[in-house]
Amino acid sequence: MPYELLLPNALRPWKVKIFDNELLFEEPHVTIIFKSTRWRFSLRSRNFLDKSPEPSQVPSRVVAQIEANLETLCDEWNARFPTNPIAQLEEEE
Repeated sequence: MPYELLLPNALRPWKVKIFDNELLFEEPHVTIIFKSTRWRFSLRSRNFLDKSPEPSQVPSRVVAQIEANLETLCDEWNARFPTNPIAQLEEEE
């Protein structure tokens, strides 16, 4: 079951999720969802991973919620994907 970051009511119908079926070699990320549009946001570099759809379409308040909950999101990613942990890169830097 995917992990969903609970956003304030004012930001709905936006969603932020970590899916269980991500590829093991993929950059650790959350998926930001608005209706049928999706953006991937890196938990390591704190940047959008794709140029399309346009990242500027994501409200800054959604990104602020991701950044405010970064520790929880990293813990959730690490629990789901222990062979691709976020801490691994941070320790190497």
